[in-house]
Amino acid sequence: MGHLGEKKAYQIYKLLFARSLAHVLDAFALAHYFQRQDFPTLCALMSDDAPEYKLLSPLHALCWVHDGRDYKKLVPQLDINRIFVYHRNSQKTGRLRI
Repeated sequence: MGHLGEKKAYQIYKLLFARSLAHVLDAFALAHYFQRQDFPTLCALMSDDAPEYKLLSPLHALCWVHDGRDYKKLVPQLDINRIFVYHRNSQKTGRLRI
């Protein structure tokens, strides 16, 4: 099988599997990234929690801005923590709810 140009391969793939094109192009990009020898791959990555970054590095950390997203989902179970959250939310809105 001869070498297909990128444009021709794209046209053939688009005709056959148009719905999966983005996934295949992502796979091609990842394969190219990991096979390159002219610069090393990342050993650690700090980013938002976008799924496309999960395969780039074995160590993936969230920056502090994005890390806070998970804490907003927590529901306090102890009274002292509920009081803290209540007062913090009251200060954000500028009114104290009783």
